[in-house]
Amino acid sequence: MKPFKFFQKEIKKFNVYEEMVLNILDYCRNNAINPVGYSHLFTITTLEGVQHKRIVIRNVTRYNSFPLRVYINIEYSLHLTQDNEEYTITNHILTIDEDEYIRLTEM
Repeated sequence: MKPFKFFQKEIKKFNVYEEMVLNILDYCRNNAINPVGYSHLFTITTLEGVQHKRIVIRNVTRYNSFPLRVYINIEYSLHLTQDNEEYTITNHILTIDEDEYIRLTEM
């Protein structure tokens, strides 16, 4: 399997973690990997030093909304680790229109 790397796409209206989630889903689809449970370790540098984080895809669901709109609901969590111990976990949900999701992940 090829190593994971983020694709260079123009995604302007999402924050950096949402962009990472969309790119992870794109990567999983391209490599026939089930994205639920997939995690990616990364580091960020702040004024306090280097922080190790992990982003984990918890669930991806598709649902219909009235009147005939289809949305993709992506649940993910961010784990902040320090000294090899996870001590902060935040859960997030990204809801995106299915047409926009397809456009972004199939470019």
